[in-house]
Amino acid sequence: MSKTRFIPLFIICLTTCWVIDGFAQKKTVPQPLSNTDKLYGLSLFWQEVNYNFAFFHQVPQLDWDKTYRQYIPKALAAKSTKAYYDVLKQFCALLQDGHTNVYYPPPIRKQLAYPKLKLVAIGKRAFVRNVDKSLATKIPVGSEILAVNTQPVKMYVQQHKLPYIASSTQYVRWDRGIRTMLQGKKGDRVHLKVKQPSGKILKIKLPRDRTGVQWVKPIKRPALLEFKWLEGQIAYLAINSFSNNRIQKEFPVLLPKLYQAKGVIIDVRKNGGGNSNNASFIVKHFTEQKILLGARWQTREHRAAYKAWGKFVNEAMQKKPHYQLSEWEANALKYYQKKVWHIGDTSRTSNDITAKKVKVPLVVLTSYHTGSAAEDFLIYLDNIKRATRVGQKTYGSTGQPLMFDLPGGGKARVCTKNDTYPNGKEFVGYGIIPHTEIAPTVQNYINNEDVVLRKSIEVLKAKMKK
Repeated sequence: MSKTRFIPLFIICLTTCWVIDGFAQKKTVPQPLSNTDKLYGLSLFWQEVNYNFAFFHQVPQLDWDKTYRQYIPKALAAKSTKAYYDVLKQFCALLQDGHTNVYYPPPIRKQLAYPKLKLVAIGKRAFVRNVDKSLATKIPVGSEILAVNTQPVKMYVQQHKLPYIASSTQYVRWDRGIRTMLQGKKGDRVHLKVKQPSGKILKIKLPRDRTGVQWVKPIKRPALLEFKWLEGQIAYLAINSFSNNRIQKEFPVLLPKLYQAKGVIIDVRKNGGGNSNNASFIVKHFTEQKILLGARWQTREHRAAYKAWGKFVNEAMQKKPHYQLSEWEANALKYYQKKVWHIGDTSRTSNDITAKKVKVPLVVLTSYHTGSAAEDFLIYLDNIKRATRVGQKTYGSTGQPLMFDLPGGGKARVCTKNDTYPNGKEFVGYGIIPHTEIAPTVQNYINNEDVVLRKSIEVLKAKMKK
């Protein structure tokens, strides 16, 4: 089974991300959903999760069947398609998984917008990291948002954002909650209480509309690969996605430069994943080891007849508490209890040991947005002890999502694959921890300083001297 991530993880980080528009769309406004459609959509999501979800063990307090019954009246009571999808999003968020998501239909997404601000979460506080030029004097970069619609930020995010966010880690849940907290109906005005870097506090109303925005810090869409030379013959390479197989043609073009370097920095802070085969392709160029150990994976296994037999075994055990199970009965019971897993065997990837390798010291930069196949990339490197990680913990979510349509034109996906380190150590729900943990401060954003990159150069130079 391929370890392909068909949809990069950054899709789940932005509810209005352009990549989602790659789904098949109907441009017509969806008609109000019937009760039949509402019940079908909720039931379909419950069913696919019930049979295929790979991380129930991480939400042991969740009674999925009981919760489904509780959400039936909520779904039927939804007055609009958006309200219905909000119910589905809440239902989904209870699973606490970053690869299990519900997406609004395209017409609803088009009705949502932000004011001309971009926010960053530092702790559980919201700061402005970019702003339209017309607002720069009132809300300069580094300003803190203290309240939204008269509610303190922390309370607003807890009530209006966190219940709808599907995430495997608490820190990512808050990061996304703060970054998206100003999203709402396009054209509506949002009331903000803002504290400028000078300490001055003001109240301001902003429309949710970015038409004609001119950012103080220009934004350009990142390339698949970005290369530059840093001081001391250090090669810097940003790999911003593993989703495009074009990387296997573009990366070899850079090898002559990497062979000349005394040290290499690989930046995957913006890399939300893609195809783990592309991740292993890169790693192969940095080691002579013949076998690369990537993530170990498993997926749930179903055999209907065994489940049926297992029910009889379960009833026999209830009647006789000291019932002695045969080997066959114990196996059938596991199917009834949904505890049978197929263990994947694609974690071993052969390597071309005849090709020239990049042997110089290596540092990799990570962030909360480093996820999915990019986390597989880190596991490959970790298993061969090839790189030092600098930055923030990673997203902590990976797997193979099962995609399906929902009534009204929306989409959903359910994570079907549980990835771990080869020794069984879990990183989904925890993130991969950097060797040197460092994150930007408010002052770094004001001064446009990349403190993580600066620290990585320091760490790399120390390695180059050894």
